[in-house]
Amino acid sequence: MKALTLIVIILSISFSAVKAQQPTVESLVKAWKVKDKTQSFKAEETYAQLKQKTGYTAHQKLMANLYSYLSSHPDDRLKVRIDMYDILGKKEYNKPVNEEDSVRLYEDIMIAHKLEDEQLKSELYTLYAEVGHNNYVLYNLKALELQKKNRLGAFQICSQQIFQCQLWII
Repeated sequence: MKALTLIVIILSISFSAVKAQQPTVESLVKAWKVKDKTQSFKAEETYAQLKQKTGYTAHQKLMANLYSYLSSHPDDRLKVRIDMYDILGKKEYNKPVNEEDSVRLYEDIMIAHKLEDEQLKSELYTLYAEVGHNNYVLYNLKALELQKKNRLGAFQICSQQIFQCQLWII
């Protein structure tokens, strides 16, 4: 019985260690190439992996690999998702988000518009509202408008945005 308990403990520790590993370029690219209504959920799962905090150096290495992949496999949707992941990583690791990041997000909004992907554009509006300068309410309201148009259920963070906008306006 003790041997069985020990095996279970070892397996659960091993599983936790595997689970905490940093995502691969391939797994992220696969999740971010999704274009249907599940794209936000799949992207949100990859963003949640940032909470594991494998270290900012490891994150920077992953970002370099992602941008390298993008340079040899150009794809507008992928560029937008990589930029979002990069900026979310900076926020997660408490690194400064600079003016260049805001400009990249603004350009990404234009790309999402070109792709005619309102769901992606809504996600970008939300992130831009957080990192842009003096645009919090405007871009969150734009995001909420698109989310309402595309049904609120497709967006996990919608209720949080509504609450934050109400607090900001009050």
